[in-house]
Amino acid sequence: MLLLEETFNLASYYHKGQFDKSGSPYIDHPFSVMLRVARDYLWCTEEYLHIALLHDVLEDTNCTEQELINYGYSEYIIRGLFLLNKHNFPKYTYLEWIRYIAETEHLGAITVKLADNLDNSDFNRINKLPEIEKQKFTEMANNRYKKSIAILESKLRELKIISFDI
Repeated sequence: MLLLEETFNLASYYHKGQFDKSGSPYIDHPFSVMLRVARDYLWCTEEYLHIALLHDVLEDTNCTEQELINYGYSEYIIRGLFLLNKHNFPKYTYLEWIRYIAETEHLGAITVKLADNLDNSDFNRINKLPEIEKQKFTEMANNRYKKSIAILESKLRELKIISFDI
């Protein structure tokens, strides 16, 4: 398996020139998600950290699954990234997609999506957005992300990974 530093460099390469809605380099978001996974989820493995760093690469860049396979990523990581790519599930609403991820019981995908939703709904991050985007993301944090987080946490409780709200 590649070193975490190599995965960070790979994700940085694919996200080069991309910026989030606040104007920050896009790689800051996957890095933040990876840090949240490492810090907050004691059940995480190194594979989860690779998934976190790469979680938007297939969805938001020209990188392909085959390229990641060629780099040497495990089937587990590739499966997690496939599940986290909303483009693979065009007929699902956002919450249907989240339920599907939960139903797979792929702990890497569930954990990373939970951390991703928490990062996307972090009011410190939202407050850096332009006013029009701030309102939109505040509504998403209070609705879609809150529901998604509840679905993912519920699955983790069902699997006896957690016994409390995160």
